[in-house]
Amino acid sequence: METGMNPAIHEPTTMHKGVVKWFNKDLGYGFIQVSPSLKFELGLAPEADLYVHAADVVMPFPKMLVEGQRVRFGVTRAERGWRATQVEVLR
Repeated sequence: METGMNPAIHEPTTMHKGVVKWFNKDLGYGFIQVSPSLKFELGLAPEADLYVHAADVVMPFPKMLVEGQRVRFGVTRAERGWRATQVEVLR
């Protein structure tokens, strides 16, 4: 019998918190400042920020973020590196 996770069982996504560094609504993307511990866990450089695309923002249209907003998000590996997913604005 194989050991390991059952592919039918999906653990909840770990959510992280950060602050929107900048977001360009015309281009539909921006960056989120994340904690040093998350940068270390993901292997990001200390000066790096996490990419976020408008398609990953969970809110009604227009899907845009504002500099300085506190957000909660998941993280996934994409072709070009790590990106924020399921981004929600914290109130």
